[in-house]
This record gives sequence, C-alpha cells and structure tokens, in this order.
Amino acid sequence: MEIWERYAAHKLPGLKAKTQEKYDNLTRLYRKLGNMTIDEPLIVKR
Repeated sequence: MEIWERYAAHKLPGLKAKTQEKYDNLTRLYRKLGNMTIDEPLIVKR
C-alpha cells in the first residue's frame, strides 16, 4: 500500500481529473483489500 500511495502522490500533479478519479478508486480498492494475497482470488472477486 505504501508503494502505491507514494507512486500515486508522485503522479498526482500531472494527472487529468478523470485519471485522478481512477487513481482514487484504485486507492480505495487497495485499502479495502488490505493484505490479501493473489492466492485468495475468490475473496477478491466478491
């Protein structure tokens, strides 16, 4: 999560509004998923 937040913060100044929305949505999704691994795809799918 920390890596994503740092990446998003770095990209933020140059993003268009629509792209910024997409980044915000991804950030919310990543927070919701927490520390799930790729081994748990059925949980992620729900």
